[in-house]
Amino acid sequence: MKKIITTCVVCFLCVFLIGCNKQKFNEEMPTGIEFTGVNPQNIGTENHTEFQKKSWKIAHKSTGNQFEIATISFDKIIGCYYEKKGIRVSLMDKNTGKELSNYFIGDAGDLQSICADNDGRIYLLCLNEEQHTIWKIQNKDDIQKINVEVSDLGVLSSVNSFFSGPNGCFYLWYKMSVPCNEVYGEGYEDFMYTRLDRIYVLDEKMNCIGYEQVPESNYNKLIAFLFDESGNPYLLAKDKEGYYTRMVRTRVQKEFEEIRIDGVQLNDIEVGEHCAMSKDGLYYISDEDIHLFYFEQAYDEKIIDLAEAGIFEDDIIYFGTDGADIEILDNYKGSAATEYSKLVQGEENERTVVTLGVMQMLPKMKNTVATFNRNQTSVTVEPIVYAENYDLEAGFEKLKLDLISGKAPDLIMTEGIDMDLLANTDALLDLYSFMENDKQCGRDALVESVLKAYEMNGKLYVGAPSFYIYSMWGAKSTVCGRKGVGMGELMHILQENGVDINSIYGFSADESALRTLCALSMDEFIDWEAGTCNFLGESFQNVLKFAKEYQGKRFESFYNAVRNKEILFIIQNMSCVEDYSLWSGIFGETIEFIGYPTTSGSGSVAYFTEGLAIYSKTNYPSECWSFVKNYILEGYEKGMGFPIVKTKLEKMFEESLQEDTVQNVNGGTVKVCRKLYQEKNNKNATVKVFKASKSDVEAVRKLIESISGKHAYHNDIMNIIDEEAESYFCGQKSIEQAAKIIQNRVQLYLDENK
Repeated sequence: MKKIITTCVVCFLCVFLIGCNKQKFNEEMPTGIEFTGVNPQNIGTENHTEFQKKSWKIAHKSTGNQFEIATISFDKIIGCYYEKKGIRVSLMDKNTGKELSNYFIGDAGDLQSICADNDGRIYLLCLNEEQHTIWKIQNKDDIQKINVEVSDLGVLSSVNSFFSGPNGCFYLWYKMSVPCNEVYGEGYEDFMYTRLDRIYVLDEKMNCIGYEQVPESNYNKLIAFLFDESGNPYLLAKDKEGYYTRMVRTRVQKEFEEIRIDGVQLNDIEVGEHCAMSKDGLYYISDEDIHLFYFEQAYDEKIIDLAEAGIFEDDIIYFGTDGADIEILDNYKGSAATEYSKLVQGEENERTVVTLGVMQMLPKMKNTVATFNRNQTSVTVEPIVYAENYDLEAGFEKLKLDLISGKAPDLIMTEGIDMDLLANTDALLDLYSFMENDKQCGRDALVESVLKAYEMNGKLYVGAPSFYIYSMWGAKSTVCGRKGVGMGELMHILQENGVDINSIYGFSADESALRTLCALSMDEFIDWEAGTCNFLGESFQNVLKFAKEYQGKRFESFYNAVRNKEILFIIQNMSCVEDYSLWSGIFGETIEFIGYPTTSGSGSVAYFTEGLAIYSKTNYPSECWSFVKNYILEGYEKGMGFPIVKTKLEKMFEESLQEDTVQNVNGGTVKVCRKLYQEKNNKNATVKVFKASKSDVEAVRKLIESISGKHAYHNDIMNIIDEEAESYFCGQKSIEQAAKIIQNRVQLYLDENK
């Protein structure tokens, strides 16, 4: 994860850049600049109420080419891509998308960097046979190959970037190794080298006139090379004491003094962060968000989530500004061409904006939002993150207050939220009401048993694109067709086979058996619609007894323990047909599902990815449904459980019957193993799955059809159960006494949350 560029670093850097005197290219510049900006200890402590969330108009335009690298200079997009035996360079008008000219360079090598000077000449840095070459493009008839010679190049050198400065100079950023005594003075042996970053300064004729360097040792690192508004070059670097800025020399050979940024705690800033200067401040990208640091006010503001703009950070190949607007070139996922995106500040978004409340912006949902926003023109989904600094508890409380006050987001990501309680307060809309007249995403298009498991009062409040199934299974010869097995019958089966409950394997090491069983059977003990509970019956007492007695076992060989029936049942989740095939292989015969000992049916279902719900007080119900619908229909990805869309589930079944193959070096084909179980010290314990059988597919199909409950965590209720069950586990209270206290406390909780 990329680190946040903190306000402190940017504040010092930007105020320094603005405060510097602007001198002509050939004049010596001052070396003793004093910093007169804000006190770094006070940054961000004031309430900056004058900064309001800005409106942005976002537009995307295809360039028609898939660029490897690109830049924007004087309203021109300059990009290049590989062609057979060479590189094609394209010059385009960014406003019209019209190609103005293109150039071909044969045998240029690997693309490294691209830039343009004030007169429109293009410079391409390439690596060819371990030699760096600069190609200078004046026009189609004037393309020059320039061999740049620099002094004291060191060893193991490589060029990081090439820049053309508005001041008429060029800059080569090298990484290299040099003798330690050249950097740190005497006292080092000749064979001792240190890594460093060195920026060579070149004149108009590409003659080297000096260099700047930052050692990559003792916590030193060159972070960025930047130009201010007037074209003056600066570097941002760090050492063991902190961060500092320094103006890069031009014709002046004397090194300018550092401006220290000490006494400020900073996160690490790494090379390669996207940033650009504007008249307002410094724009930069951190954790998929675009921030603006205001120069004068020393104030940092998150201005837009990249997902809202339909952009992925990893796809960006150019990030810059045009006045107060933002310009991005990116190779958007699934696009055949690089796209030019412009974010215009101050203009109202022509789309309807619906908000999406999330605790954290998880990768899957970020991908869904960005793709949705990129591919349609009428609605924009704007994420609102509630759990700042990963404080989930505070995030849940904030969302709860917004729900009570009627200010909740239009859409709610339900991960970690007690949906059963929330749905019973009329806070959410029934998704079935939207499905009734939707031919693409109607109830008939989705897996019925999954929808039924998530219903309340005949209504569906949360949707997701995929699911998996929790169940308990064993060998067919043991289960003998029984399903929906209760705790009493389970104990009888164990006794028949001469084992106890510790022969059930698969409870997670991260949570107790009690939590696992309750997560899978809470619907049995609580009537969410009525707001009542019943923990006084035999069923819950059986759960408590099981949890108290269960210890689990260690086996020298898991495979042998299963084959010898020391392990009789597995309690775990299943998310693909190959899982079924693999477990049948481990057991040595077909497996059958008995479900959990506290539920009916053959298992419990859970959404594989985050669920989505629509807030009942939204002003844009149809727009919200368009996003939820898109998520359900398009959000499934291979390897993410079973798809809830029937046609995709059938396609998954069909693909599981086919073998995957790859071509070997001899031109033949080799089968690809899809699932593998293997034990290091047991050569017999190897099970490989290359494809499923038709009987495997049918067994999984029946499993999906017979699910009857949902796997869901109710953390507040579970905390009550854990607290009171402990008194029974340690012998302080009888099982009846513990169950009665649990009954009273949970009922009180339900009453308070009606």
